[in-house]
Amino acid sequence: SCRYACAVTHAAAIEVQSSTSGKVMHARSRPTPGLVQFRLPNSRNSHESWQEHEVSLLSSSHPRRRGRKTARRAYIFLGTSWMRPVVLYVDYENVRYWQLHEFGMKPAEFNVVRLGQIIVDRRHEASLLLQVRTYRGSPSARFDRRRFNRQRRWLARNMTDSRFVFIDRPLKYPKPGEAFPPVEKGIDVALAIDLVMHPLRLPDAAAVLVTRDTDLEPALEAFVSLANGKTPIEVVSCGEATRLHLASRMRPWCHYLTREDFERIRED
Repeated sequence: SCRYACAVTHAAAIEVQSSTSGKVMHARSRPTPGLVQFRLPNSRNSHESWQEHEVSLLSSSHPRRRGRKTARRAYIFLGTSWMRPVVLYVDYENVRYWQLHEFGMKPAEFNVVRLGQIIVDRRHEASLLLQVRTYRGSPSARFDRRRFNRQRRWLARNMTDSRFVFIDRPLKYPKPGEAFPPVEKGIDVALAIDLVMHPLRLPDAAAVLVTRDTDLEPALEAFVSLANGKTPIEVVSCGEATRLHLASRMRPWCHYLTREDFERIRED
């Protein structure tokens, strides 16, 4: 038998139809959002390859689309070997300033999907990039139009890739008479909640936490406790800088970024 996988968001049912024969190869009612995995018996294709099939979402949960059948193209992995899906959780501003603090470079905007691909290519097992969840504060057009426009351009460039997921919270600006720069509020909490929920939502997908913020170490420990050794967790740091670790002796695998890596993903 061969093993398939595809990404699903919200649907009441899913069908996978062959793009060549038109035959419905697999159907499942009420799939869990995330990665859908299944096996097809007596398949003639025993080699590893990428096959394009028709993925139909039936009876969408959206109130205005309920009862409709929406066909979407999707690349589904076909093969006897399993590729581990990977989800990155990126604390964007924390990572952006690594360029300045570690390498003396201008903290330029960078492409998070290219960053995710670098990490996936270095993993010790065959892997595919499922999502890059990026957490970042959003500036106000009223208080900082220039920064607002710059982030909008960055967002437009990254949203061309379907693997990019953006989670934002408005920046907190100082009141009249106060002298401090705008700060992010709620970003760490949003990232921590999503990370802790990962073993429940996507138990077969590896999680990679891209930050050096030690405030997220409790979330890392909660992840390990819930995963119970079944869901891999890794972290990312750079240069000779410190990395996140657990209160126990166990230390998750760490990917170290180099100056050359940042030069590949920068968007100057």
